[in-house]
Amino acid sequence: MLERWLLQSCLGILTVARLDVCSVPADASVLTSKEVDQLDLLSWQSPRLLPATPARKKLASKLLPATKAMLQTTETELRKHLAGAERTDGRKFSGTAVQGWNSSHPGTESFRAGYTQILSGLELFLPAAAEVAAIIANQTGLSSVSVSSYAHPTQGEPICVHADAHDTFILQIQGCRVWKHWHGPSLKESHLVKHPGELGLGNSSSRCLNDSLGFSSRSLELHTGSLLRLPRGIAHQTSSCGQGPSSHWAIMAARISAASVLLDVAASSRKLDVHGELLSVLGKDTDLTKRLWQGLQLTSYDGIDLTKHVEILADGLLALLDEAIPGPWPALDRRSVSTRLKEVLQHGPQGSALAPPGDCRTGPLGRFLVKTRRIEL
Repeated sequence: MLERWLLQSCLGILTVARLDVCSVPADASVLTSKEVDQLDLLSWQSPRLLPATPARKKLASKLLPATKAMLQTTETELRKHLAGAERTDGRKFSGTAVQGWNSSHPGTESFRAGYTQILSGLELFLPAAAEVAAIIANQTGLSSVSVSSYAHPTQGEPICVHADAHDTFILQIQGCRVWKHWHGPSLKESHLVKHPGELGLGNSSSRCLNDSLGFSSRSLELHTGSLLRLPRGIAHQTSSCGQGPSSHWAIMAARISAASVLLDVAASSRKLDVHGELLSVLGKDTDLTKRLWQGLQLTSYDGIDLTKHVEILADGLLALLDEAIPGPWPALDRRSVSTRLKEVLQHGPQGSALAPPGDCRTGPLGRFLVKTRRIEL
């Protein structure tokens, strides 16, 4: 079924023109300048659906062949291709299949059984994924961390309700998908999903949430070319719409906030009690903690005394923390926080730079290069 679907859906695309799954789409556009202004991404805390545009539809059509080629490439092939090339920032490729609260091995068999196929770390071997992530990072000021593809079968139970530990942009590549999200108090940090591999670990998994949360919810429908911005900590679940399978890319991004800076400083101090207490404070649902998690507008300040600037900013962060929970806070002193802020201002957030992979053509995806009008899948 998977092979038949892939073949049928690719046939009408791959025979039309000379396409190359390893190429970066020319003039790729994700967000318009007007949309960037409207989103106010660094402070806005609610999901926002941007309808399909001609530019995003065009981008989705160019990403579709590569998406399907990856589904026909085994996890073993990709792991072998990436062996010895792991990123120093911790990003790595992985594949899994999830249905409800359960996980399985990715592949045709699990797809037939109704499991969503998830491939993570696309930016490591697919130039187009690295390019899309870089575009979003440049347009929004967020740090693109990883790109994952999701292929949903027409049947099967959807992935359990969960909330992610990062901001995510959902680009619908094919078909349609309904996204239901809940409006409730902020979830504890320990309940947030940091990687898709944490899903589907059985009923004992703390990452899966009850699907009757008791809060008001809203459903949004994504079609090819639609873009959904989902802030961190928002409980959500997807379900099918229409009659065919669907696929989307999830571009997961890190937000530089007062909370993330303070957590970085606490973690580097190696004082686990301080880090644990800080996590507990930041997990509470209060207006102050929400302000701590809101993004900071960190830009370079040419011609301005950087040291003085970060010291003033550090004083503001520590004052906000003290207002949330009065100190003292060992290890979270003005000097340490200023040093971390200065690093962010000078070098950008960790993982912000994506080096486009250059060996896609020599890897397992190389066999899907379309050189003639003849189908080669």
